[in-house]
Amino acid sequence: MKIEEKTLLEALSLSPRECISVIGGGGKTSFASYLSRKLTSMGKSVVFTSTTKIFPPHTGEKEILVFTTESLWLNKIDHALKESKLVFLGAEILSSGKLKGLSEKLCKDVLMKTNTDYLIIEADGSRGKSIKAHSDCEPVVPDFTRLFVSLIGMDCIMKRIDENNCHRQDLLCSILKVNRGDLIDMDLIVSLFKHKRGYLKTLPRKARSIVFLNKVHTMEDYQTAIKLGERLLSLKRIDSVILGHLKPPGETFTLLRK
Repeated sequence: MKIEEKTLLEALSLSPRECISVIGGGGKTSFASYLSRKLTSMGKSVVFTSTTKIFPPHTGEKEILVFTTESLWLNKIDHALKESKLVFLGAEILSSGKLKGLSEKLCKDVLMKTNTDYLIIEADGSRGKSIKAHSDCEPVVPDFTRLFVSLIGMDCIMKRIDENNCHRQDLLCSILKVNRGDLIDMDLIVSLFKHKRGYLKTLPRKARSIVFLNKVHTMEDYQTAIKLGERLLSLKRIDSVILGHLKPPGETFTLLRK
């Protein structure tokens, strides 16, 4: 295993005009917002959307909201990108205040028919929890995704499986054959990535797969994350692991690769 200190963009090693899908728990929106800021600061244009329901993120940058229900919405994206470099795209605003997400077809239209440099998709929900189980209908990850990022919040380590620490705790218990109240340890997290109904179940065949271990604030967190990252790297379908924290945002991150 190789360990390097990198900026996030260096660690992700993006290619031009990629679709990036983000799943899991423990900071998806923070990750996508941070990545959007870094890309736009380099002059790249970004469309940030979802295939589920999310609250409109606040990136700290000038941002424009476009809806697919508007006429000529693809043209409006290109016009908006000339003004701000960052567009949030949704189908509509729901009564909850959340943005309704897009279908895979509309996501592909964005990538193929606009001038955006990158399409970032939040592909599931976790209700603010750092680990989750996925229902049968999620995550909704387009097959043209080229970077698949799975998040785990390290603050869930050695916490109990309950409604405070895990989204869909009963489903998690059913999938992994564990019980409510059991500890969320490294074995459980590795099992969640290995299981056919786990985090990688909708990983597109051509996508690179990166795990982001978020909320690494202390030396103890770091040492635990290194051990977990090494175990995750042993899985065939994981290409690299990134360690760091997004609140407050770090400037460099630890990249683990094979």
